[in-house]
Amino acid sequence: TAYRRQRQMCIRDSFIIYYCGFTPLAILAGWFPLNGYWLITFTLIFIGIYIAIWCLNAINTRKQITKINQSIKNNKQL
Repeated sequence: TAYRRQRQMCIRDSFIIYYCGFTPLAILAGWFPLNGYWLITFTLIFIGIYIAIWCLNAINTRKQITKINQSIKNNKQL
């Protein structure tokens, strides 16, 4: 659906923005040397952390939506 494509694009775009903004800063700060091995390692760690944060956010949002829907359902019964 259009909503799903838009959501996937938003996730991809935000990942690219964070990665392209954070990676040069990490290199300039001296967190890792500028070579292929460290860049790949950093990228894998970054992807893992990004996915973990996204999953936690998705779970939290799903709980909030369920709570709101339950509240709406309870108000309709009154």
